[in-house]
Amino acid sequence: MEERKKILSGPAGDLMLFRHAADYGIVLEAIERIVGSKIYQSNRNLYDELAQAVGWSKFSMEVETMDELRERIKTMDQKSVEKGIQQGIDKGIEIVAGRMIVEGFSASEIQTCTGLTLEQIENLDSTC
Repeated sequence: MEERKKILSGPAGDLMLFRHAADYGIVLEAIERIVGSKIYQSNRNLYDELAQAVGWSKFSMEVETMDELRERIKTMDQKSVEKGIQQGIDKGIEIVAGRMIVEGFSASEIQTCTGLTLEQIENLDSTC
C-alpha cells in the first residue's frame, strides 16, 4: 500500500487508482485519498476534468467531509446487503415453486403459496 501512495500521488494518480482498483478495499482507499485531499476540497472541477480526459462523464462524489463519505458508503453497503437478501429470497421461492410443479401442484396453488404470478410460474424451469 505504501508503494501505491508513492507511485500514484495527486489527482490523476488517485483517479487511476480508483479506476483500476482490483478490489473493494482499494476503491475505498482511492475514494478516501481523493475526498481527503486538499486539492479535491478546493477544486473539485479539476477531478471532473481529469475524469472526462480518461473517458468518464464525471467523478464528483458531492460530499463535503470524510464522515459524509463514510456514511454514503455505509448506505451503499447496506443497500447491497438488502438487495442480496432479496435475491436469495426470490431464488428460494423459485426453487420451492419448481418443486411444487414437479409434485403436481396446480398453478393456482403455487401462486397462493408463493405469491408468484401465473406468468412467473409458467416461465419456471421445473428443475429449480
